Amino acid sequence: MKIFVDFRASHNVFAGKPVSIVTYGLDEIGGFAARQHIASMMLDLQGVVVPNIFSISNIESRFTDEILQEYSLERSFTRMINQQDWMALALRNQKEAHGDIPQR
Repeated sequence: MKIFVDFRASHNVFAGKPVSIVTYGLDEIGGFAARQHIASMMLDLQGVVVPNIFSISNIESRFTDEILQEYSLERSFTRMINQQDWMALALRNQKEAHGDIPQR
């Protein structure tokens, strides 16, 4: 991940773009620490992190024969995608009205 971020930082492809983060884990936390770390990196790259957290905890028990066992995750995923769509439109409208995001 660090090599990817270091390479992309020189091109700044994340600046002013919405970023959704999906994590999973074997425990109850479901990759929360990884999400926080990735969110911090995206903010450093001027990405706009979608506030909805989509995390799948206890991943081993949620999938059986490639079928998701808990459908409540669908609501959280849909909320994240809707937030990303809203942010993308808001950022595009802002860019059209005021130009590109100011660089550091």
